[in-house]
Amino acid sequence: MKKIVTSVLLLAFSFAQAQIVNVSKTVGSAVTNQANNTIYNGVNQGVNEVFSAPGKIFRKIKSKPSTTTPTPVTTNPGNVNIPVINGQDSNSSNVSLAKAGSSDFAPGSEILFSDSFSSTKSGGFPANWITNSSGEVRTIDGQEGNWLQISANGIFALDKLNDLPENFTVEYDAIFHPTPSKDVHYIFYLYSQKDKVADFKETSYPGNAGIYFAFNTAAGEIDAENFENGKAGIIDSHLVTDQLKSALVNKVHISIARQNSKLSLYINGSRVFSSFNALPANYTYNAIKFGSFFMGSDDFMVVSNLIVGTD
Repeated sequence: MKKIVTSVLLLAFSFAQAQIVNVSKTVGSAVTNQANNTIYNGVNQGVNEVFSAPGKIFRKIKSKPSTTTPTPVTTNPGNVNIPVINGQDSNSSNVSLAKAGSSDFAPGSEILFSDSFSSTKSGGFPANWITNSSGEVRTIDGQEGNWLQISANGIFALDKLNDLPENFTVEYDAIFHPTPSKDVHYIFYLYSQKDKVADFKETSYPGNAGIYFAFNTAAGEIDAENFENGKAGIIDSHLVTDQLKSALVNKVHISIARQNSKLSLYINGSRVFSSFNALPANYTYNAIKFGSFFMGSDDFMVVSNLIVGTD
C-alpha cells in the first residue's frame, strides 16, 4: 500500500509517579443494547461468534507463524493490578521521527457532545450506544465516574452524532489489561455515515469515507488507515510507541484533533501521528465507533470521558 509521506511522529519525553489501578473484570452478563435490537437483530453475533477484523489487521495476525485464535469468553480472572506510568517513546517503523518537548493539543472550547456514562446504572448499557457484542457500565475503585467495559469482540457505536464542523477534537480515557493477548486490537473509527445499519456492520471501511486507528497494547503498536468509497485511501501508517505499551502505560488519554485538512493523534498529550488530508475532503463526518478484535478470555478495555469539541 502507499505510504503517506506527510505522516510525522513527534515523541515527548515525560514521566509520572507510578499509580496502581485495581481493576477486576466482571463476570459479565453479555449486556447488549436491547432497545436497538429491532434494527440490529441481524448483526447481533453474541459473545462467542468469531468476529472479522479489518482486512489489514486480519492479514497481519494470520501471517504470524503458529497463531491460535483466542476464545472471546467473558469471565472473571480476579483483581488485576494496573501500573500507570507515562513511558518514554522509543521507536517506530515505516514513518519518520521528530521530537517535541510538550503537547500542542488544545481541547475544543465548545463541547458538542460528551458522555461519561453517569446516567447509566452499573451493570446496564447506555441507551445512546449500540453494540453487537457484550459490555456494561461499571465503576472502578480509585477512578472517578462510570466506565463502559468492552468485554468481547464486536462493535460499540454512538447511536447518533451530529455533523461535525471542519475543525473539531475528540477525546476519551481508556484502561487496558496490563498483560493482554499479543494479538488483541482496539480500533477507533471516525467516518462519514452513509447507511446507519450497513455502516455499523462494516468493520473495514464504513460509510462514505473516514479513518481508523488500531491499538495493540501488548506491543505498543498503532496502525492508521484512511478510506473512501469502500476502498483503502492514501494513509497506511504503522508505528510503535512506549506511550501505549501495556507493560508501561495502562491508563491512557487519547485525543484526536482536526484543524482544516490536518489530523493529529495524541497519546497522553504526545503527538504520535499527524497528516494532512487524512480525512478525505468534501464529506461531513458524523459517526464514531469502537471495535475490539482477537480478544482473549482475560482481555478488556474500559472507556470513559468521551468529549467531542470545537473552537
